[in-house]
Amino acid sequence: MALLMVVSFYTSRVILKNLGISDFGLYNVVAGFITMFGFIQGSMANSIQRFISYAIRRPDEYDVETIFRASMRILIILSLAILVLAETAGCWFLYNKMTIPPGRMDAVLWVFQLSLLQLIVLFLSVPYTAIIVSYEKMGAFAYISILEAICKLAIAFLIGICTVDKLVLYAILMLTVQTLIRITYTIYCNRNISKMKIRGRCDITVARQLLGYTGWNTTSLCSEVIQVQGINILLNLFFGPLVNAARGIAMQVMGVVRNFSVNFLMAVNPQIIKSYASGDTAYTEKLVFKSSRFSFILMFCISSPIMLITDDLLKIWLVEVPPYAGDFVKLIICATIINIITDPIKTAISATGKVKYINIYISVILLMMMPLSYLFLKTGYNGRIVFILQGIANFCILFTSLVYLTKYTGISKAKYCKDVLTRILSIIIIVTLFALTMTMLLPDTTGYRALEATCILVTSIIVSFLVGMTNKEKDFIIQFIKKKL
Repeated sequence: MALLMVVSFYTSRVILKNLGISDFGLYNVVAGFITMFGFIQGSMANSIQRFISYAIRRPDEYDVETIFRASMRILIILSLAILVLAETAGCWFLYNKMTIPPGRMDAVLWVFQLSLLQLIVLFLSVPYTAIIVSYEKMGAFAYISILEAICKLAIAFLIGICTVDKLVLYAILMLTVQTLIRITYTIYCNRNISKMKIRGRCDITVARQLLGYTGWNTTSLCSEVIQVQGINILLNLFFGPLVNAARGIAMQVMGVVRNFSVNFLMAVNPQIIKSYASGDTAYTEKLVFKSSRFSFILMFCISSPIMLITDDLLKIWLVEVPPYAGDFVKLIICATIINIITDPIKTAISATGKVKYINIYISVILLMMMPLSYLFLKTGYNGRIVFILQGIANFCILFTSLVYLTKYTGISKAKYCKDVLTRILSIIIIVTLFALTMTMLLPDTTGYRALEATCILVTSIIVSFLVGMTNKEKDFIIQFIKKKL
């Protein structure tokens, strides 16, 4: 992940330089418009992982190959439906509503079509990645992610030396990479886990259960995508593609930083589901509490120094920094930290299969953000307000999820607040006070800010160890380090 972070930051810098701010912003908003439909991919991935993880622990209830066949049939049908919808309503929206610079409509249409194909490729990869995650073959993701990063680095250099339309070429190459990654996952799954057959009878009962579970997950994920991509469109309508480029940069920084926690959660989520399937609620509680704290610690230790010197990093990283990029990075990271804490709670709730009401409430919270964002922007607020509202929404989702965690699993929300949120809040307060003290005492120069960032990183790690971990966890880490030394 450390290697991938360096490669991703450098790749983004080269791509922004070679595409230019306007084309980079266009790609983010147009490709992002297509990935609005990716909420179905995320919903299906969660559903398939849940059913396969359950089947591994409870083979008397489900069969892995049966779940695979049913999910592939569903995804093929959904891909065709999205293709029709995108080619009709999507094209109409591009022509009539988007702010496109003169002379770039043909290139934007190419990006739209290629991004649509990329989405379909991702759709058909979902069952294979779900199987790999459920069987906890996490090493596969490390090697395949490195392959993907190398390919994207090659793309960054290729668009710099080619003379054709760079925006269109970038979309073509991104589709090629995603196709290669999809083939790689399929080969790995067939050779190292089990060769899954698409042909054969589709179990209608399993398909219905998958669709029912997916349907409620889709409700909240759809709302999330509408919120995220709706913000992108609102920023385009009010400010144009330059601000879209700033948001695109912020999302890339957030994505790289968040990946550390996401990969940790990817490893622990199947264990949460399997422990609940086995009836071991005590271990489920332990996993939820630990994964919430550790995923926060991972992201906080990485992001706290970045937030202190965001503007300096952007100036070094990018050839030309889009307006608002620094503020967007900080606000998106804050909102994402709240989201990361909530993810293990959602996994525990999904393990019960009772996902209807929690997804309804999450959808209502997220959808309220769109009209609120529009009203604030319409009354003259700048683009920062939409990310502040996103953070507020994530807070509401966290506490709503805690209520349903207690209701469905019996895990005490009061105990969660005491063992998890109190420790997290203590870490934030101590590190923030230390950062403010250093900022006031030291001169405001680039060299001293780099020193401050280093001190904040070390302080975050030490405080997280002392405050964020239990005595048993501290002893375990100390013994682990001693063995390695």
